[in-house]
Amino acid sequence: MWFCLLLLFISFCNGKYCQKVDGNDIVIYVNTSCSDSTSSSSDLTGDYTKYSSVIISINSYITNAWFYFGLVNTFKANKVIVRLEEGNSKSYYLTFMNIETNIELELIKNSYSFENVQFDFYNGNSPTKIIGDVDELWVRGNDSYKYNYHLPIQRTYINSNPINLKFSSNGNGIWYLISSYERTINQLTPKLSSDKYFNQTCGGMVRYFSYSNDIEIHDITTECNHQFKKDEEDDFNSFIVTTTVSLSNYYYQISLSTNNYIIRNNYNPSKTHRVYTYPNQWLKYESTNQITFNIYRSKEPYQIIKFSLTIEQSNEGTTLIKEVENNDKSISTVIISSSKQLTSLTNIEFSRALTTKKSQIMIIGMKGITLDSIGYKNCNMLIYKEKTRECIECEKGYYLNSNKECQYDLHCIKINNQNHCIECEYGYYINLNTKTCEVLKNGCKIGNETYCYQCKEEFIKENGECKEIDNKCNKSERNYCLKCSNGYKIENNQCNGDKEDQCYYEGNKCVSCSNKYTLNNGKCSNKEKNQNGKNEEIYCENGKYIDNNKCIECTKSEICQTNDIEIKCKYEEYLDNNKCINKTCEEDMIKDQNGKCNNNIEYCLNKSYVNGKCVECSNGYSPNFKGECINTKIEYCEEQNTYGCKRCEEGYYLTKDMKCLKCDDKCETCYGTSTYCMSCSNDKYLRNDKTCQSNEELNGTCLQILADGSGCGICKNGYYRNEKGCSKCGKECLTCNQKDKCIICGEGYFMSSTGICKSTTTIKGCKGEIDKEYGCRECLTGYYLINKECSKCGNKCITCLNEKECNKCEDEYIIINKECIHYSNINKCKETKNNKCSKCSFWYGINEEGTKCNKEIVWWMIMIIIIIILIIIIIIIIIIIIMINYIIKRKEKKEQEKTTTIFKISQSNIKFISLGDGIITNKKEIEIGEGEKIEVNKEIRELICIGNEKKEKKKIQISSKEENEKYSIRTNPNIITIEGGYACEFEIFITIKCTTKIKEQIMIISKTLNKTQEEIIKSISIKGETQISTRLDPDEIKEEHKIGEGSFGIVYIGEFRGNQVAIKKMKQIDKDEDKMKEFEKEVMMLDKFRSEYIIHFYGAVFIPNKICMVTEYAKYGSIQDLINKRTNTEIPNKIRIKFMIDGAKGISYLHSNGILHRDIKPDNFLVVSIDDNIGVNCKLTDFGSSRNINMMMTNMTFTKGIGTPKYMAPEVLNRQHYKMASDIYSYSITMLQIITWQDPFPKTLYPHPWDIANTISTGKRPTIIQEVKEDIKEIIEKTWKQEPKERIRIEEVVKMLERIENKE
Repeated sequence: MWFCLLLLFISFCNGKYCQKVDGNDIVIYVNTSCSDSTSSSSDLTGDYTKYSSVIISINSYITNAWFYFGLVNTFKANKVIVRLEEGNSKSYYLTFMNIETNIELELIKNSYSFENVQFDFYNGNSPTKIIGDVDELWVRGNDSYKYNYHLPIQRTYINSNPINLKFSSNGNGIWYLISSYERTINQLTPKLSSDKYFNQTCGGMVRYFSYSNDIEIHDITTECNHQFKKDEEDDFNSFIVTTTVSLSNYYYQISLSTNNYIIRNNYNPSKTHRVYTYPNQWLKYESTNQITFNIYRSKEPYQIIKFSLTIEQSNEGTTLIKEVENNDKSISTVIISSSKQLTSLTNIEFSRALTTKKSQIMIIGMKGITLDSIGYKNCNMLIYKEKTRECIECEKGYYLNSNKECQYDLHCIKINNQNHCIECEYGYYINLNTKTCEVLKNGCKIGNETYCYQCKEEFIKENGECKEIDNKCNKSERNYCLKCSNGYKIENNQCNGDKEDQCYYEGNKCVSCSNKYTLNNGKCSNKEKNQNGKNEEIYCENGKYIDNNKCIECTKSEICQTNDIEIKCKYEEYLDNNKCINKTCEEDMIKDQNGKCNNNIEYCLNKSYVNGKCVECSNGYSPNFKGECINTKIEYCEEQNTYGCKRCEEGYYLTKDMKCLKCDDKCETCYGTSTYCMSCSNDKYLRNDKTCQSNEELNGTCLQILADGSGCGICKNGYYRNEKGCSKCGKECLTCNQKDKCIICGEGYFMSSTGICKSTTTIKGCKGEIDKEYGCRECLTGYYLINKECSKCGNKCITCLNEKECNKCEDEYIIINKECIHYSNINKCKETKNNKCSKCSFWYGINEEGTKCNKEIVWWMIMIIIIIILIIIIIIIIIIIIMINYIIKRKEKKEQEKTTTIFKISQSNIKFISLGDGIITNKKEIEIGEGEKIEVNKEIRELICIGNEKKEKKKIQISSKEENEKYSIRTNPNIITIEGGYACEFEIFITIKCTTKIKEQIMIISKTLNKTQEEIIKSISIKGETQISTRLDPDEIKEEHKIGEGSFGIVYIGEFRGNQVAIKKMKQIDKDEDKMKEFEKEVMMLDKFRSEYIIHFYGAVFIPNKICMVTEYAKYGSIQDLINKRTNTEIPNKIRIKFMIDGAKGISYLHSNGILHRDIKPDNFLVVSIDDNIGVNCKLTDFGSSRNINMMMTNMTFTKGIGTPKYMAPEVLNRQHYKMASDIYSYSITMLQIITWQDPFPKTLYPHPWDIANTISTGKRPTIIQEVKEDIKEIIEKTWKQEPKERIRIEEVVKMLERIENKE
């Protein structure tokens, strides 16, 4: 209970935020409690778009309060209305933070001023425009990365009257305030002396900015591309403001949302500044000092990015920060282009993406600046995304590898626009995966990863591979072996054969044999070995003899006929009688083959002496007839034997007679003939016909001659290397490596999936141009793409994935299992649409896939039957209604005939008076009440007869000329049709609403029921006078001047029937049904009171828009007014006691009539005189809270206390039921205040309302009672007892006070 009581008094002090629905709007207001609405916090969040407006009602309960739109969560609305209900001297702050919808802000001042209401707009959360005629507007700009940044920045003020713009600067930067059309704002007033402003104009639109002394502005420029109209909003794309500033010793917040910045100087490099980017707005940093920015990219619906950027100290260069959106607005990029070195880029945070719209950072190094210092070596341009970081451009001399890193490579000689290497130097190739130059393997000089076009020297090429020349090849040139070792021949550019082979080859042809072998049909065979056809040996080589057709080894001699008959002895033995004998020779003597000692012969081979003669000499020498070795060397022979030359020197060839002749001058080496070249000199190359041709013949076909000049290294497009020359590619090739092996196809051809160039004319059904490399990219309808070519879809198929999978068929065909089936083949299918069955036979329905018709109930037919039945029922009902209506009208007519008198004029004895145009009546004037005074607000009945003299029927109605607020009139019948010659008796019912006299005209309206439909209006007079009542005529009341105003209404002093009166006019009470009922109850109660101690009540006006209450005028005001205005000494003690007696008698009068006042306090006792010689000095008033005690007895427990808190009885504060004793308690506090002439509960002792509640509820009372005399103190203490039943009655109070008065 105490907690509730505490909250109650807190609400009385500061109020609660309440919200309630009012029609299509929702109203937020502050009150002591939210009894008729729901409580709300000062942070308004959520979706209010279902309401037309969100109305913020500002009243006097608000004291220095903040109200937020989206402090924590987002706020959505269509429109916000800020309405001043009462004047307020305290400041009130409305802060717009997380706004997600475009809102319009309307200001309604209601004759008050907005001078104490500050609008705090966070950029990206402000209204698009502000409307409403106000005299003063207080605005502050702001920005923060913590809040939503969804909306455009514009907040344009549109109104008709010039205003004073009051502004506050947010400090540490330039802040956008508001935009308005020229001459809308006629004065600007700073909140503080340090608040400064500037404004810029473009095409009639003026934009206002605030700043403080701590920022130095050098220059302001404007780019204007638009002429604004009167009610048009500001546009930040066509009205661009740029400010040049210097930053001093502060932490700045730089918002790029409404203006661009150029920072010329930064005086304190140690400070970190915040930068809020916005699309198309930029910041340029020109200062030489180092600076650090915390940059926030916040505008939705893109990802939020936060990062820190440090720019190094530099005397040259600039740094530009700008946010841009791509064309389809799917990506927003923060671009940082700098010709200053960037020291660091850290603390990068991407918010979790709740949308497909991404954000990224692009860093660009300008004028040779690289991004080494932020971790990207040799990079000129990089992109930061949420999950990837990659360099997209390297500095000169570097290129991008597959890891998006900048790589330096001396071997790369050419890069493309994407910074990738596209050409390497000789000996290297481009790795397509890593985009780097890698060494060609196995001796390759020109080629790629899989195929070599040219090998290095000492290597030969075989099937696109380079193989090292082995020792089998004695001479090679330009990847070809020209000469092999003995026993080997050249086959497929390799030396093949067997080292046991005794042939000497030129190319692959055997030209001579080694010793002991003879050349026979291109082959070498053993000269001494011979066999017959039966494989029998008929001839043995030296050292063997024949025995039984077998060669047997000689054991004792080198040559023998048989083992016993020796013919030639072994070395160092001689023959004697067919026997070999060994003999030792003298020094310098050589033993011959026969064992004899001989002199040494020059150039004679060892073991070649026979009988003193040399039989075999060294190379180049031959034995003569004397057995001497003479010079027989063959000229230009490289190797010769006894029979002649075996191999010639280079530049010579071997003839059939074993001589060496010179090759042709064009040949470097040749074979067989002088013109059959095997290799050529450096300025020539070897053709396929084995002739040497000049390199000049390669002009026009060769792109790069070999380094030694002997042929072409790289052929031009359209040619391929053939040996060392260039041969033309086939017509289908633009470039090739063999005649029929294309690398790039020629014009009119494309590279097929098999690697063969095909004519584009072979592709059928291709849509668009056919690419040389990729072939057809898109096929025509009815074809599908396969292996770069188009193939026709299956039968009746329009689009397909392959021949058997159709996606779309021709009309009248259905796709079933990827095939096109005619709908006639589908049972019960009648029509197709979008390759599905769209209509089946009756009582059949289409399955979900649209491929079958299944039997099902036709609900629409059942529905039609039901609808037809319903239509029939409705027709029957209509007929019944028409018949009932006809019967009712007949009945009403009969009833009307019973209540309405219609009679023939000719048969009546009533004397009629003609009003003209066929209208007659029995009286021209109606005197209400037949001359007697009429009771107010009571309906009076009068009769009048009206007739129709014409032949045509007339429709007749009686009505007052205009709506009269003092009386109302109705007739019976309201309208009636009268035939010609007939008359009708009308009842006229008149109610007069106030004490008055009337004399008015009422109209008789008639309309002829024929084609002309002529309408005629006649009039008769009506007069009457009412009795005197408390329902007053407003015309009798004269207002003089206003003397007071409260929440209930305005009080005027005036005159009524010669009496000076107080006139209390109610504020819009007629529009509130509950308030009107309360007013009527109070008037009814006052009308009953007739006491000299109760303020006299003259009456009240109940006429709408004029509702007021007229009472006796008390010129001294209330007792409270006297206490406030006059001192203790000015009002004698005797008069104060008289005030208490008169007040007690007033309360006694109420209690004696069963009335409980419920709001007893000094304010409700009006002082009519301060003269102690008259009968009554003060009177009781204000019965708005009064209730009949008998009515209250039915509900003894009350949900709320009525009255003023400091005068409330304990039972009221505790929410208990109360009766007349509560008035006695309230009067005890009132008496204490009157007798002491001061507040019983001073603020110094009771600073808060709940302090009073705590004191009273615990039985304690004001200590000021100790200052009161004992006799009055006794009365007060008896009237403020804690228990209601212990308090004395008011009559006893009167008696006790009168006794005290008599003593005085």
